[in-house]
Amino acid sequence: TGLPVVAPNDEVREEVVKKLLTGKPLFEKDIIEKINLKEGEDFCAFVKNRFIGVYKKTEEEENKIIARPEFVFN
Repeated sequence: TGLPVVAPNDEVREEVVKKLLTGKPLFEKDIIEKINLKEGEDFCAFVKNRFIGVYKKTEEEENKIIARPEFVFN
């Protein structure tokens, strides 16, 4: 099976795309809707049909990081 796709409908804020493409982690404030995956699961992120990268879901409450990049398409 393939990876789950997150953010096909602009769930990632467009203004953070440039930073995400340089490897920035995905923070709570960067998304519009909550990502409903378990910690450690991989997923693909898109913004307006543009592939951003593959991320691993994490729950770093102190930093509010919800995912770390495994691969970014830059």
